[in-house]
Amino acid sequence: MRFAPLALIALFAAGCGPSAHLRTFNYQIANNLNEPITIFLTKSGPPLEPGWLAPEQLAAAPLSEDSAHHDGKVVPPKTQLTSTATGKFVDGSDAIVRIYRLTGGIDDFAAISPGSPKRADVPLQRSDNSFVVSADDDYEMTVKRVTP
Repeated sequence: MRFAPLALIALFAAGCGPSAHLRTFNYQIANNLNEPITIFLTKSGPPLEPGWLAPEQLAAAPLSEDSAHHDGKVVPPKTQLTSTATGKFVDGSDAIVRIYRLTGGIDDFAAISPGSPKRADVPLQRSDNSFVVSADDDYEMTVKRVTP
């Protein structure tokens, strides 16, 4: 009988965490490079949910035995991707689009650290988002936010 109050306290505490709100993001990414790019949608906070997992999270707990399987979307050269994504966010957490200058398996993406010239992390606004991926004079990847 002593365990019943502890169980009630645990249930109550689990329900007292930060509440998550549903948010929808529209985004358009134009790839002006001569090579494909891969994008992932991630979050800066909880809750974890499919479609919003970072490559390092997928590599740590794969959803598939196939290491090439991932939630990334490949954008071929000289094309653009237009999409919408909805997810649950707690106050203070942001949606982030990660843009990688490569294609490959999940381990390839997970190995690329923030600040690498092959990766750009760009926050999504709660409105329409439009980006152009291109190369600068040194052929380094650049990502510019443009007016949709």
